[in-house]
Amino acid sequence: MKIKTVLLFAWMLLGIPTLQAQTPLTKTDRFLITTDINLRAADAITSHNLFTNPCHCFNEGDPIAPNSGNWGKQILFQSAMSALVIGGSRFLVHKHHPKWAKTLLILDIIDEGIAAGNNAYTETHSPAK
Repeated sequence: MKIKTVLLFAWMLLGIPTLQAQTPLTKTDRFLITTDINLRAADAITSHNLFTNPCHCFNEGDPIAPNSGNWGKQILFQSAMSALVIGGSRFLVHKHHPKWAKTLLILDIIDEGIAAGNNAYTETHSPAK
């Protein structure tokens, strides 16, 4: 009983919306979130392929991304970053900043598109192929 009270108090202190007070997702939000998740999956797949390439000629440009071809690390990193961006976007919507929320998602989509595109280009032009 005390744990539930502490968690509820923490949620109220941080201003994180409860399930009853959340703003519903619009079609645009669903599209942006789906696009972001798909690009993150593409980035994870291409990063894994480059890290497991026999030439070992790939270095991750993102300083916080895992420098490993391990599927678990790639999926965990991409899932955490996706949750962070989507959570931040939903938080902005809850605080009545829907334009900033969409901007955050669009900037992340652009960033992930560039990363996945660069990985795919590097993968197809690898010296080991």
